[in-house]
Amino acid sequence: MSKKNNNNEMNENEKTKKEKKKKKRKFPLLLLLLLLLIAAVLFLGKGGGFGFWGSDNKETEKTTEADTTEEPEENTITIEVKQGQYFINGKEVTLTDIEQIIKENDAEHTKYVMDDNYAGTQSWNELKALFSNHGITPVMEE
Repeated sequence: MSKKNNNNEMNENEKTKKEKKKKKRKFPLLLLLLLLLIAAVLFLGKGGGFGFWGSDNKETEKTTEADTTEEPEENTITIEVKQGQYFINGKEVTLTDIEQIIKENDAEHTKYVMDDNYAGTQSWNELKALFSNHGITPVMEE
């Protein structure tokens, strides 16, 4: 009986070895099929491919249109208030001059900075009132 058991054990060992070999053969095949499926979706489908086939470049067209319609740069005008006088770029100006500058510049694309350099209360308040009359909120420089 020991020979039969040995034969049975050998047959079982051979069977398990054959099954393991079959499983080993299936794994690379399944992996290859999975990779081919992913590659097909990326290259041929509209699922985020690299733009070879089937992709419409609407996104790039939108960004191109946005790039061509650039907004004008923001202009910054700093007004220094010093002991009852107003200065722009080191040049003394009057409230009338400042009002003319406000009218000449686009309020939406111009930033006005008020710099308090020992300003008098009256001149500071007059300048703030001028901006308020034109609907402009200036930035206070510290």
